Amino acid sequence: MGTRSCAILLAPPTNKDGHATVSSRAQAASVTLGILLSTAAALAAPLSARRVERALARAQALADRDRPDDAIDQLRDLLDTNPHCLQAHLLYIRLRAATARAVVQKEYERKVNAEPEDAQLQFLAGYAQDDPAAKLRRYRKAVELDPDLVAAQLELGRLCRTDAVRDLAASRRALEMAASVEPERAEVHLELARTLAAAGRAGEAAEACRRALQLDRALEPAWFELACLQSRAEPAEAERTLAEAVRRCPASARLWWHLADFQWARAAWREAVSSLERLLALDPEGPRAPEARDRLAACCLACGWHRTARRLGSTAWSAAVAESTAGRLDAEAFRRFLEASHLPAAARVAPLQRAAELAPESLVIRSALADSLFAAGRFASAAEAYAKALAGRPADAGLRRRAAEAELLAGRPAAALALLRAASRRLAHETLWLVADAEALAAGQLPLEAVAARCAAHAAPDAGLDERVRCLRACIERFPACLTARLELAATLRDAGRRADARAVLAEAAAAKGHPLAEADLQAQLGDLALAERNGPRAVAYYRAAIERCPETAAYHGALATACARNGDYAGACDALSRQLALDPASYDLPDSPGAGPGHLLLPRLEPGDVLRYRYSTDGGQPGRAFACVDLDYVVSAVRPGHVVEGTVGVAAISGRPVEGGASFVGARLRVLSTAYFGLAAVDTPPEGMPPEFAQLAWLVQFLHGPALPLLRRPGQAWRPAPPVDPARPSVDRMAFESARSGKARLSLDIRHVRPAADPAADLDRATATGRLVVTLDLRRRVVECVEGTFSEALSNRRGSQAELPAWHHRLELLAIERAARKPASPSRP
Repeated sequence: MGTRSCAILLAPPTNKDGHATVSSRAQAASVTLGILLSTAAALAAPLSARRVERALARAQALADRDRPDDAIDQLRDLLDTNPHCLQAHLLYIRLRAATARAVVQKEYERKVNAEPEDAQLQFLAGYAQDDPAAKLRRYRKAVELDPDLVAAQLELGRLCRTDAVRDLAASRRALEMAASVEPERAEVHLELARTLAAAGRAGEAAEACRRALQLDRALEPAWFELACLQSRAEPAEAERTLAEAVRRCPASARLWWHLADFQWARAAWREAVSSLERLLALDPEGPRAPEARDRLAACCLACGWHRTARRLGSTAWSAAVAESTAGRLDAEAFRRFLEASHLPAAARVAPLQRAAELAPESLVIRSALADSLFAAGRFASAAEAYAKALAGRPADAGLRRRAAEAELLAGRPAAALALLRAASRRLAHETLWLVADAEALAAGQLPLEAVAARCAAHAAPDAGLDERVRCLRACIERFPACLTARLELAATLRDAGRRADARAVLAEAAAAKGHPLAEADLQAQLGDLALAERNGPRAVAYYRAAIERCPETAAYHGALATACARNGDYAGACDALSRQLALDPASYDLPDSPGAGPGHLLLPRLEPGDVLRYRYSTDGGQPGRAFACVDLDYVVSAVRPGHVVEGTVGVAAISGRPVEGGASFVGARLRVLSTAYFGLAAVDTPPEGMPPEFAQLAWLVQFLHGPALPLLRRPGQAWRPAPPVDPARPSVDRMAFESARSGKARLSLDIRHVRPAADPAADLDRATATGRLVVTLDLRRRVVECVEGTFSEALSNRRGSQAELPAWHHRLELLAIERAARKPASPSRP
């Protein structure tokens, strides 16, 4: 209807004077109201099924993009026009319940109280609940009102299968009812298969999975459930199912992983390589990725592709990859080694001996052969095999401990002590117990049977906690004088979280006398318990008692440093840490993630407002000559939790040889956001006009945040530097403590720094700097005193040509510290 027609209809009748009458005005108003109501009704008309589907897809897409509020608004609009759209309600409840479950529960409770006989509202009110009993009550009411409500039957079947309800018969009835109402719905048959499998009806469950797959060949969970059901009785059929599953669902990383698992089990190395590569291409950072890379490296080695295995980087088979690259381990020997790994430990001796004949220089195979001989109880032969392996890896602490244990159980305590005394300052619990047992055995204070009984419990970590506890208690009952068995039992209970039981065992052990090392470990374990219970003073006393009995064990000094730091005694903590590093500089490693460890004594003491004046100098590649110097002020702006430091580096002065653009660079400021962990500093883009001679300064600043050592680190833990987030930042290949004396700790680092070309149009591709840095930390003032290193730089262009530049020496040296004024603590009110 046109505008003029509307105007004619709405124009009220008039009298002969041209004025509208009262009755005609009322009539016009009623006509207007009717048109408005009809327009509103037209606007609120239900959407078609296709438009509903599109609206649901848009809402789901918003939710997937982490925009739940926009998705909820979209669903509200849809429910205004289609209030009975079940899928919209379900998605709305899921999104709302993530942040406001109580609100959405009340919303649907109001709706169901207004219409208690509405089966769908009863179901939705139960779906919004968090309590299983409330859910169950609502679901049963919904199916009582409408047995054909498939969604309610489906959720009822799922709920009855959970541990909270566990009524498999009710679950089966509900799902069979849903299947009779909608036999073409694949999801219903899949849930029925899961219920039948939980009830132990594997055959019926497999048939239900097949019915689901007949309806939907791309239903990935159904393929997975069917393969699981077939895996025990019919592994070959399960592998064929998985092969068809990945053809139908090629984007499922889970299916590729399980297919590779079957191929791995039957030694189909080439097929496993293909499956594992697909898995890693789909999910390179997933939870299965590390183990997948390990298996892929092993499969590549079994195929003789050591170069491909080397490209995978660090894996569990890195030592085997290195030996294959060096020609000490061929593919045939490695295949025999892998085939032996599928056998029980005691049955691996013969195939590993054949592998050792094929690769006599392989330390990987010799170590595995020694382990299998030990598991078979052939301790003398195991000790000989360990000795050959240890000759190639003398720094391997775990290998040395196993070799000493074999010598001890072979009845040769003197040989065991000779192996263990080399690492007397870095004794883990297990190694310390071996030393105590070996000396007690050599002195005739302990029979060999007692040592064998304790080691049997220690050598069975896969037997489960209860079995290990049972074996150790039996050893204690048979040999009451075996103090190390009590210590191992206490450590086992403590690691399992049973602190009260561990404390009771240690209380009994305290009454027994034994080797000083064992008594020191007893005090250290009591200190660990006190520290876990936040009793710092008692922990300090226990750790001092352990040090009194065994002053040469570096870890006890580190534990004392932890306890002192918890008490706020940072001076005592630094002294203890200095003694630990003096005894064994390698007894601490750097953390592999921010926030690791209970304390960081070697962090610089930085607080907002602190100003640290440093001088940066370089020789410009001409040793012995002063090229240029930059005085810079490092101003700390904020220190966040986790020692995340915000600050600015201001260029105060430039001296030495004149540098082009140096005068204009004075006064420049670089904003720095850094943690205390090397490789994680973020420096803002240097200001324009920064002289190229000072290019290294922008990233050398991060080393002013210190080495960040965690407390407490157990000996034997390895630190692996994380890959840099940005290739333009320096990466650290190796870190180690060189010394800690006179209140100074020196840390050495091997650095690799790649800087891409600043101008994309230039022929230069990148500059790569490699070298060694030494960071010196003043433990008393808790500040980085000096950062010094020499770097050589290589320039490469886009055509692959390279040019080596002379090595430059860099030095950052502390000149002065200006601490911010500390506000006195306000007096506490009574």
